[in-house]
Amino acid sequence: MTRSPSAATSLLVVLLGLAVALPFVAPGYYVQFASKAVLMAMLALSLNLVVGYGGMVSMCHAAFFGLSGYMLGFMTADDAGASVWLALPAAVLVVAAVAAIIGALSLRTRGIYFIMVTLAFGEMLFYLFHDTKIGGDSDGLYVYFKPE
Repeated sequence: MTRSPSAATSLLVVLLGLAVALPFVAPGYYVQFASKAVLMAMLALSLNLVVGYGGMVSMCHAAFFGLSGYMLGFMTADDAGASVWLALPAAVLVVAAVAAIIGALSLRTRGIYFIMVTLAFGEMLFYLFHDTKIGGDSDGLYVYFKPE
């Protein structure tokens, strides 16, 4: 059974309309749950690009996701939430810079060596934030601002 392009397009439009309407009709829990589901789907899709289409098994993939979360935490003030217009570009720039450095060193290897190098970089970033005062030790980084 094949679908016509118009059916796929109309399904996409309906799903986009439901996503836009969700914050207005659903309680806050469901909006947060849907947001987290979309973020995890984006992470899975980007991993599919790297592994499926690029053929590179990267063990450092989630480190960039975590680094962007820490950048948001660093940019959040004690008395107010972070501005998405400042935090999002800053997180993208920092993660892109770190990815460029790690990529420049990792892409020189192939096969199992690439896997091990990306694992090493992922572990280095993990220990940088988990075992130092930068990321709040093993307790993590706290954002004390409670949104309204």
